[in-house]
Amino acid sequence: MALVIVRRLIVGSPRRSRLRERSGWVVAAVLIASMAPRTALAHGGRPQTYDVLFGADASDLVVPATFGVMSTTDAGAHWDWLCIEGMPDARRGSVRPAVRTPTDRILFAQHFGLVVGSQRDCAPAYDTSLHDRYVADVTARPGGGYAAVSSDGDVVNGLYVSETGEEPFFPVGAPFPIGFLPERVRFDPSDPMHVIVSGETQTPGGLDFTGTLFISHDLGAHWDAHDVPLEPDEHVLRALAVDPADPERLFVVAQSSTADRVIDVTAGGTTLATTLTLEATPIASDRPMVLAFASDGSVWLGNTQAGLYRIDPDGSLHTVDKFLRVACIVPHGEDLYLCGDGLDDDFALGVQRIGMDYAPTPLMQFAQIDSQRVCGTELDPMCAVWWNDLLLDTGRADMIPDAGQTDAGSDAGTDAGAVDAGPTFDASTTPAPAPSTCACGVAGRRPGGAAMVFASMLLVGLFLRRRR
Repeated sequence: MALVIVRRLIVGSPRRSRLRERSGWVVAAVLIASMAPRTALAHGGRPQTYDVLFGADASDLVVPATFGVMSTTDAGAHWDWLCIEGMPDARRGSVRPAVRTPTDRILFAQHFGLVVGSQRDCAPAYDTSLHDRYVADVTARPGGGYAAVSSDGDVVNGLYVSETGEEPFFPVGAPFPIGFLPERVRFDPSDPMHVIVSGETQTPGGLDFTGTLFISHDLGAHWDAHDVPLEPDEHVLRALAVDPADPERLFVVAQSSTADRVIDVTAGGTTLATTLTLEATPIASDRPMVLAFASDGSVWLGNTQAGLYRIDPDGSLHTVDKFLRVACIVPHGEDLYLCGDGLDDDFALGVQRIGMDYAPTPLMQFAQIDSQRVCGTELDPMCAVWWNDLLLDTGRADMIPDAGQTDAGSDAGTDAGAVDAGPTFDASTTPAPAPSTCACGVAGRRPGGAAMVFASMLLVGLFLRRRR
């Protein structure tokens, strides 16, 4: 029965028409299997950092994670936490693209628009220009400005830009044909007009998809389309990075339910060559597969299942760390910033010197995250509800004061049949926080077992095929 309910949630609604029929039962079965009891993770899955957003210098960092946003202004000596529940329509455990402007505005690509906040803002809100659109990606343009792509099914999608990130995004160039579902937007690092948008195109009258690259040298006024054939189980095509030494070359990844196939695209989209295929976490929402060009010409890449790899300028491939759950590789000067999971790895955020032997310096450990809001006040009531969960998820359950463990299965069983949500902690054990001046406007009610289960179901549907 649960299998039928999950599949209906994923494929049965017209608002999720992008999901292919043949994927429905597979996804539902894997999702039900994933609900079996494992290590207690109360906050929405395994904790993972997945990006680094730099301020004026390397001491001022914002680090998005699957459980919220951390920030430091002292090069990692202290980390403050903004819980993910502070964002509208937050999806715990998900990975969403983000950028940071010079004025400290932070833009997140969300399922229902662009969420805009700031490092010191505890009440992010939707940008009105793209509200109620599925925003698949947002990225910086070379020389300044930002770009985003919408990706709703059965409607016209397009490229949007904002000159500074302060004013609303507006559409530019020719719209994409109906049936094309953008995933990522990338730029030639030296040319703000040279843009590449990757995604999938639905076959006319069918439920199958082929990968497509749209390439433009005039910011979308004219698009050249290039097919990237997908293998039978592949359903997502995402552009990763453009070669700064050769703007006609980029890497993309074709993602199936269990693998990431990295493709080297050259000659402006006309030549394709599979570089390697990595085992990947099954149907993870917005599963990170990351790649970056280093200053010495090497290419670093990896994912959270198969580890970290390097391609040298001579084309040789090296396994760097097959155990690292890497979810970001961010070049900054002569350093690479690496996102780990902070549990199995030695760090949640580490720094590797380019050209040196592999020995990343830990910059963030989960134990450094303070129970404070990013806006600098004490933990406000909304995030206080989730602080014990974060301690549990990040391996610090011994820090929970008088934590009366409850059997969530008893509540979840009432709401969601035989699904065992695993142990959790009663939020009432959280000490009363000091008065907050954050003035956050998001309710702080803790969801019950059934709410968490059905939120996970909806999340999988949103990942595989967009709403509408």
